[in-house]
Amino acid sequence: MRRVLLPTVTGASRRIRWLAGRWAVRGLSTAPDTAKDTTKLAGFEFSTPNFSLDGGVDVGADDVVKDLVTSPVTSLDFLRDVYGPWLVLTEDLQEELFIDHDRMVYLRPANGLGFGVGRMEVADSGPSGTAFSLQLESYTYPVTSVLAPYTPLALDVTGQLKRVESSSGEYATFSLVATWRKKDGTSGKFNAAKLSPWDPATSAKPWEPKAELQRIFQEVFPKPLVLTSHLRRSQAAREASGADLHHMSLEPYHVGDIPGLYYIPDYISEEEEQQILQTVRDTPKELKTQLHKRKVQEWGCVMCEECNKSFVSDWNMPPWVAACNDMLLHDGIFTPSTFPNSVRVHEYQVGEGIGAHCDGPIYFPLVSVLSLNSPCVMFFYARREPYMQPMEHYNDTFRFDTGIAVEKPVQCVVMEPRSLMLFRGDAYYYHPHGTSDHEVDDLSPEVAGKVVNRHLLKDPNITEVRKSYRVSITTRNLLPRCNHQPTRAEYAMKRSWYVYNHLPVPEPLVTPAPMLPPLPFSAGPTAASTPTTTRTTTITGRMQEDKGNSVAALTNENSGGNFSELEKKLDAVLAQQSALVQQVGEIRQMMANEATFRNEVSTVLNHLSSTVLDIDGKLDKREEQGASSK
Repeated sequence: MRRVLLPTVTGASRRIRWLAGRWAVRGLSTAPDTAKDTTKLAGFEFSTPNFSLDGGVDVGADDVVKDLVTSPVTSLDFLRDVYGPWLVLTEDLQEELFIDHDRMVYLRPANGLGFGVGRMEVADSGPSGTAFSLQLESYTYPVTSVLAPYTPLALDVTGQLKRVESSSGEYATFSLVATWRKKDGTSGKFNAAKLSPWDPATSAKPWEPKAELQRIFQEVFPKPLVLTSHLRRSQAAREASGADLHHMSLEPYHVGDIPGLYYIPDYISEEEEQQILQTVRDTPKELKTQLHKRKVQEWGCVMCEECNKSFVSDWNMPPWVAACNDMLLHDGIFTPSTFPNSVRVHEYQVGEGIGAHCDGPIYFPLVSVLSLNSPCVMFFYARREPYMQPMEHYNDTFRFDTGIAVEKPVQCVVMEPRSLMLFRGDAYYYHPHGTSDHEVDDLSPEVAGKVVNRHLLKDPNITEVRKSYRVSITTRNLLPRCNHQPTRAEYAMKRSWYVYNHLPVPEPLVTPAPMLPPLPFSAGPTAASTPTTTRTTTITGRMQEDKGNSVAALTNENSGGNFSELEKKLDAVLAQQSALVQQVGEIRQMMANEATFRNEVSTVLNHLSSTVLDIDGKLDKREEQGASSK
């Protein structure tokens, strides 16, 4: 008989026994030496919030297959039976799915980095069973990925819920047996098992923006930004096509020979432009950073508090920045799993610009640039391979007289005020782009290359561009390099899902989970369920439980003795518990101080980086002045 080592699931060592049977039947189990080897055979590389690769249980795979009983679900309570974490192990998907109490679904990959979001609908149960459908969009990439995928993956999943029980009555859970389909018509099998038993109290608390910070934003930016151009454009398109949901088609706006380059004139109105310009001008200088030949505000990401090695999403943005993001999501330019999480607001004076560069592998390969107040020219250069060191891409932004900037552009895009330029895919990865620091840009072919969007300009015969004060809003998705703090991204993805699908965003977006109803069947006294049901995750609950046990033990011990002695022992127990409470409080304070210290270090490092870049810029300027004076 073949035997397999089952990985230990967080809080329940037998939760996926039925999965071992599936692996054995499909020939995926080859009696590995460790639990990690077993799961890796199915593509499961990393632990997820509710599934751990550490440890294992030795189980006979043939016995597991014989022991399982699968039946239709004829009666279902969504909160009790569906809400919670599920494990997906198929040929194409290896992940944890977390199905929330409001039927939103979040993907947490086990074979790489990234995120996913969707929504589940469950039909009414009947004698033949219970059907479900799931819309899921995900964007995942390998940990070692140099060039991340060009597009997210969208799946429509339909199938049946099944009840899975052991014939011995030791274990019971639910499974999803379904088929997934992509937009291109390809399909495959989808199987998932609920990680049962699961205690919501052990789940990470959903992330929410800081209320105090949002209040400060309201004080700093008291006038809301009202954007309606995209809504009117979408409404007109719906009326013309008859479709309920209409995202902007980019094909009419593709320009040039470089794949993935688009130019959309008059993306916003003049009134909307003036609102944004006034907001940028009124922004306190403390929120701006002066770099070499440009001033910048940056919103959307913070350093991971767990590893301090990767940026993670942060929706603590000013309302006007969020409004600009919503506009791009509504038009389908960004999607729920590639939501905007990095926004840079640049201000350029006459004689300023940004050196020719590629944005590098740290972002999803899509950039949107909203250009305001002054016309400008974005130059694109010949194809080249990305740098091995991502920081070199950033360093190029400060080079105007060396490197890529001194080469002849292959083409250029004239960006009129209120226009939106997009570049993605090949245009993002392989073709450097930049603006000059000249007051006037010559558009002759021998200087600027071909102007590829003349047919979309107000003056198709323009020969030069004279620049003045300009604001640009550059929006991207910064890719995390860790899977920590997934609820940060899940908050943003949930909000983005509503906006992308042209649905009103719920207020509040995050609602507390209700109490779970009792189970209709016994899961049996498994090795996992016993400690899970007897232990409480809160310090208060654990102390109350200990207190009850201590009192019972003391009562039995002194049933015929002196009652005063019992009181003394009880007082001693209470004193110990008080000391424990104090120690726990001190530990929490230490943890809070450590988190604050990490944040402060991250802030200092960011400021140091800006200072170094500023010094470099001043040195370059001194060298230029010295060279010109000779």
